[in-house]
Amino acid sequence: MEKITKIIYSNISRGLFEKDKSIYSFLIATSIDRNAGKISPNSWNLLLRGTAAISEESKKKQPPNPFPQNILTDLLADYLWSAEMTEPDVYGGLFQSFAENQEVWLEWC
Repeated sequence: MEKITKIIYSNISRGLFEKDKSIYSFLIATSIDRNAGKISPNSWNLLLRGTAAISEESKKKQPPNPFPQNILTDLLADYLWSAEMTEPDVYGGLFQSFAENQEVWLEWC
């Protein structure tokens, strides 16, 4: 399977414009990881479609945006909150980390 994947990848890459090769590589790599179960359907949907609809109950639990708007807009804060709600094993505690380690996060930004 690995050899066939490499052959197909190299043959198709030869016919692509240079600007399209990175997109093609990304799609191949993520497809392999999705088939292997390394990328969950929820994470893939979050990447492709953006935030899921946040219920009113979940919206009430959402902490306020701890950063200035030039660092993290309210829209991006909603996106991160949605990620935390849909994939708690991966993103759980992100807002708590923002609040507890604000200086570290601001330095990182």
